[in-house]
Amino acid sequence: MVNSHILLVSFPGQGHINPSLQFAKRLLQMGVKVTLCTSQSAIRRMSKTASIIPCLTLAPFSDGYDNGWTTADDVQEFFISFRTCGTEAVTNLILAKENEGHPFTHVVYATLITWAGENNEVIELPGLPLVFSSCDLPSFMQSSSPVVYKFSLPLLIEHLEILDRARHKQKVLVNSFDALEFETLRAIKKYDFMGIGPLIPSAFLDGKDPLDTSFGGDLIQKTVDYIDWLNLKDELSVIYVSFGSYSNLSEQQMEEVANGLIKSQKPFLWVTRDGKNGAKQEESNVRSWVKEVEKQGLLENWAESGSCHRWRNCNGR
Repeated sequence: MVNSHILLVSFPGQGHINPSLQFAKRLLQMGVKVTLCTSQSAIRRMSKTASIIPCLTLAPFSDGYDNGWTTADDVQEFFISFRTCGTEAVTNLILAKENEGHPFTHVVYATLITWAGENNEVIELPGLPLVFSSCDLPSFMQSSSPVVYKFSLPLLIEHLEILDRARHKQKVLVNSFDALEFETLRAIKKYDFMGIGPLIPSAFLDGKDPLDTSFGGDLIQKTVDYIDWLNLKDELSVIYVSFGSYSNLSEQQMEEVANGLIKSQKPFLWVTRDGKNGAKQEESNVRSWVKEVEKQGLLENWAESGSCHRWRNCNGR
């Protein structure tokens, strides 16, 4: 493994960047060279919120959305642009390293990066798909979430088709572990599933590196110091609420969650999407209830889940 050089290709979403960076850290600790390839917008936002991981090589490319994608943008146009630009960037990067005489030994690519798998067959470079979800179809890929459903399900199907067309049995790295899903990881015989999780910072997992308390790639900057706010609360008293970076809750759902939090009579930290389409309306709806119970809750546009969960006064939900 010492002479290995892995090209890690990640989708520029928080739920993909975080495990990608954690996986990169583990590989680097083993003496493996790692190059992370993702969009320019993700790399730029990462550099604003965290220090770059030592020895990690970054290979950003422009996907045509250098200021970042928002829910106001057309999702289909974004994926077409991301795929076109990403395919060219990854191909050129692989060929450049080969011409230098220091080729990549493997390409590891995440879910939604189906085109990376196709490149591997053409260039004859071993590829390892990196899957971040469980084997069950997640609820956000169902028709009840039309925006995500529109692009995620077709890409998942395409991803499986690419794996099926491969000339050799494919290894698929899964963000899980044997003690949790031993039978599931071995249920599909035509793929070689390998559990490499949980991909979370060492300080929250095994404690081998107590300084590893952050994924290192926050794409959104926090607006207030929520840690100071948490420190003022009693142990195990705070409810932590987050529905992910791309969730789109209806006004009725927001109202139900807000009413439930208020009726709990517990302090809460609620992460809402700030600066994206509809976020301001969501936040104003919640604030109308928060004002009724002054000092009960805190709204934040971003809070790293790891830092929240390690606080003894915070319960994740």
